[in-house]
Amino acid sequence: MKNKGFTLAEVLGVVVILGLLVIVSFPPLLNQLKKSKNTLSEAELKILGEAAGLYIDDHLSNYPTVEDNVYCISLDTLVKNGYLKSPIIDATTNEEINEVNNEIRVVINGQNDYSYDLRDKTTSDKCVEIRA
Repeated sequence: MKNKGFTLAEVLGVVVILGLLVIVSFPPLLNQLKKSKNTLSEAELKILGEAAGLYIDDHLSNYPTVEDNVYCISLDTLVKNGYLKSPIIDATTNEEINEVNNEIRVVINGQNDYSYDLRDKTTSDKCVEIRA
């Protein structure tokens, strides 16, 4: 009578091969997850910047779009005026961004060409906060 089934050596061989596959594939998977979070964070910054750009476009009398002008618009102002929804979550840390202590620094590079930077209000760079 012949026994059907796998020997202990065959089972151990399969387990070792599966373990090696996991070890080889796990680091690239983690790198891809980290990269996607950074991409999402860049997209989030772009959304914040676009909201600030729309705010400036709607309030041109307060924000002249002269090249090299620098403006700071608090996230709180953007939320209160309906350009952003609260709460604003940082994609990399999954924590809420404090709307009162953070602002978007907008640099006018040309007509309808802005660059954006999210920063803490306590920094001392040249920046003008104008509230409409």
